[in-house]
Amino acid sequence: MPLSPPSPCTHPGCPALCRTPRCPEHTKQQNAARQDDDAYRLRGSGRWKRFRDWHKGKYPLCCDPFKIHGELPPATAHTHHVIPVSERPELLCYESNARSLCVECHARIEGMERNGKRTRELFGE
Repeated sequence: MPLSPPSPCTHPGCPALCRTPRCPEHTKQQNAARQDDDAYRLRGSGRWKRFRDWHKGKYPLCCDPFKIHGELPPATAHTHHVIPVSERPELLCYESNARSLCVECHARIEGMERNGKRTRELFGE
């Protein structure tokens, strides 16, 4: 299988090109931060994985929060928490707090959140 071309590290402001989402330096930083993150552990639980699979089955298409997909939104790739698990871990498996997103919309929302912007309004919250 051919390798994909390198792309910029997803860490804001990092110019490194890599074949993974983050360069080795920022991957290490992210992994170190995640070790102490209860939300990260919850999202790795079997309970979450079963809920996520159920949610993707019930909502197989991107909810298109940016209104960019037109009549046929792409397939769901991610189940996103409107209110982050880090803020409200008890809402981990609540259908009302979950939204189906394609790769593009999820990356855009995650980028907004990393830059301190609120995204709840995109989902009518």
